[in-house]
Amino acid sequence: MESLNRIAERLVPLFSGLRRSNNLGLRAIRPIVPNRIKFIYTPMTHQIIYPGIYFVIPNELMLSDMALLEAAILKVLEEHPTEPEKHKLNVPIALARKLSGQEECSSLFNTFQFKHNKIFLRSVNCVWVSPDCPLVPTNINNPAYGEVHSLGATIKMLLNLSALLSLHLDVNYDNRELVARRDGKMIASLFPEVIEPTIEISICGEISLHLGSIVIQEFSGKEAVNITQALLYSFLNVNTDLSDYMEWR
Repeated sequence: MESLNRIAERLVPLFSGLRRSNNLGLRAIRPIVPNRIKFIYTPMTHQIIYPGIYFVIPNELMLSDMALLEAAILKVLEEHPTEPEKHKLNVPIALARKLSGQEECSSLFNTFQFKHNKIFLRSVNCVWVSPDCPLVPTNINNPAYGEVHSLGATIKMLLNLSALLSLHLDVNYDNRELVARRDGKMIASLFPEVIEPTIEISICGEISLHLGSIVIQEFSGKEAVNITQALLYSFLNVNTDLSDYMEWR
């Protein structure tokens, strides 16, 4: 039976653009900014945490409000990935006022700041969850799992996940370790002040990607492929074509 990941690659734009035409590595890249937002109403003290970017919103927000808010957030993230909190969200003043008076409830979840009749992102915390963690309800103020990383580290992680997955989808080339190092250095140069994630290559040629306590090893294995696809899907919508962000040699 055809594997699930092969079906996904063919049918979902998010994965269909990952097949590189050769094994020479990346020629050029641009930041893959997360474009999938998770809105939550007043969070419970204990709940299951998944990877992604969470924004807490008032209970009275309508679907039309959420659509406007999501578009404004994504625009700021795309245009100002290094300092999105410093740029106002382009939403109607009535919606901005609905978001006023928020307080931070957990480092896992982002809120908004209202000042001078304008609304800003208070934070852009990106939640990553190790694939080894059991997904059970945890205290959001003292979580047993789930860790917060910056937008810059998240963008670099998404690029590394995509590049390493594409390197392993077909043939395991003899020079894949060299290509992985080369791609990793190019990705690291996007945000040189951000030291994570890191790529490690063992003396046996095994490649692993590290972000905090999250480790993904050997991207040619079925488990690593499934984990990588799940993490990419947590931050990117299925209509994203990853080949728009990466140009192969």
